[in-house]
Amino acid sequence: MEWDNFFSIYSLIYIPLILCSYISNLKAQKRVIFFWIIVLTLFRGLRWDLGTDWYWYEKSFNELDFSNFYKYITQDDGMVYKNLEAGWALLMVLCKKLFGTYTSFLLVSNFIILSIYYKISTFFSNNKPIVCFASIVTSANFFPVRQDLAVVIFFLGFCFLVIAERKKYIVLNIIAYFCHQSAIVLLPISLFLQKFFLKYKVVFMLMIAAFIFGEYLIPVLMGFIVSHVGGSIGSVIAGYYYEYSHNNVLSDANYTNPILPFILNMGLYSLFYISFKNMTISHSYDMKQESIIRIFKLNINAFILYMLINTIFLRTIGSLARLGSYLSISQYILISLIISWTKDKNKKNIYITILVCYLFYRYYKQLGFYPELMFPYHSIFD
Repeated sequence: MEWDNFFSIYSLIYIPLILCSYISNLKAQKRVIFFWIIVLTLFRGLRWDLGTDWYWYEKSFNELDFSNFYKYITQDDGMVYKNLEAGWALLMVLCKKLFGTYTSFLLVSNFIILSIYYKISTFFSNNKPIVCFASIVTSANFFPVRQDLAVVIFFLGFCFLVIAERKKYIVLNIIAYFCHQSAIVLLPISLFLQKFFLKYKVVFMLMIAAFIFGEYLIPVLMGFIVSHVGGSIGSVIAGYYYEYSHNNVLSDANYTNPILPFILNMGLYSLFYISFKNMTISHSYDMKQESIIRIFKLNINAFILYMLINTIFLRTIGSLARLGSYLSISQYILISLIISWTKDKNKKNIYITILVCYLFYRYYKQLGFYPELMFPYHSIFD
């Protein structure tokens, strides 16, 4: 891909959005976010017939009605039959009845996703919400699909879990499940994240174990499943592994060096861990401080689980690696909070500059300069 792709139409959206991270006034940040919600909604929603969507989604939209949205079976571009989740299907039906066109569904669904990005970015009294918003937008899919909606609904629920509003978390997790069934896996796991906080050396050892398991043991395990388990379970699991490992589009991912992402992810975790430790040492334990510590603790735990999932499955069973996307936003919450709570202006500007440089790097690789790295919701260093 040529360098002129760097200055494609995407640059008109993402480059100024990334540079908005330097805005300091809170009211100005919120106004800018509202502006980008409108721009991105139109940019994403009016793209139909431009090669950035799937025929079977439009076909589903045309065939759905109130009589069948809860039991509709569709066939995707890979000729695979699947039940379309009732929540996603219901949103399609509502847009169809109210507005009549598939474009209206794209506009509404994107507006919902971007509005939830805003809610997440401002949830924890963050005075740098633009940092979180820009990071999430530029690290997610250019054009959202079912799981993207499920991810943001799930993580909004996770925000409520962080502030101990468990019922809202469960309700939003269930709504996310009706947008993409994979969300249900995270319901018990995320509740478990409240119960512990791991020492640094324990996380390091877990990451080493995950790396060894993902790189060397999963291929052996797949061979065992094919040879001894058999049946539908064995064929499905092995099929996912074979498809990912041999797909022409994704196969390059199996030959990239996994050491660098491992080192950089641990570097990011080190920043979170050190910030957390400094926070617990330098402040008294009043109620406000306990709330801040809880926010950091659960988001760090979410990021640890996210790293482990990606380390084990990203280069082997991509379908399972997608589970990590539900926790991926935690890193941007933590980054924006660290910048928000940094009192030294020079240090704050250094943090923002480093983040902006990374976001440009991510934008660069999403355009295809490094196609083997083009996966949504990976760690910011994958």
